[in-house]
Amino acid sequence: MNLPLDYALDIGCAVGGSSFEFSRDFKHVVGIDYSHAFIATANMLKEKGSATYTMTVEGKLTATHTAIVPAGIKQDNIQFFQGDACHLPLDILGNKKYSVIHAANLLCRLPDPQLFLDTLPSLLIPNGLAIFISPFSWLSQYTEQKYWLGGYTDTVTKQTVWSKDGLEQRMKKLGFTLIHTENCPFLIREHARKFQWGCSYVTVFQLAK
Repeated sequence: MNLPLDYALDIGCAVGGSSFEFSRDFKHVVGIDYSHAFIATANMLKEKGSATYTMTVEGKLTATHTAIVPAGIKQDNIQFFQGDACHLPLDILGNKKYSVIHAANLLCRLPDPQLFLDTLPSLLIPNGLAIFISPFSWLSQYTEQKYWLGGYTDTVTKQTVWSKDGLEQRMKKLGFTLIHTENCPFLIREHARKFQWGCSYVTVFQLAK
């Protein structure tokens, strides 16, 4: 697939891990996250190449570690901004059209995922890619059930609505075609002896010409 490697957009970029990786290939990368603290850390990593953090070892025991930006990352290619995925700061995004929009572990943490999805066609080039990685862990504290993409039984049809199918149907209405899926295991460390294992679902959609 020969997409121009000019602009990539990383929504829900956290402290910038994926944005840094995109900079290896893309000339311009924009990372956006709702958390001011995450964006501050991402900018620290960009500017200094490292950031010190504290992690729990056991109980109230902690240890200090340093995160280091890997070799080959092109920090000058990246910009980080605080912003809301449901109301993207278009003044920051300008009139750019992106080849790739990436959203990892974001959809099931938005108050209204459809608001986010609706903006994607206007931000992508023809044949551009929208990449979602999500465990579909819907929780009412983040998203009212009426806005869930799936994970429930339809009260009218009594049919099970799966999130992957709900996402595909909504993206199809927006002019996208699903071109790839896979499972993506992940591990979250709580402390030295406790980890959370999960498996997100990866979907890659291509916008029509």
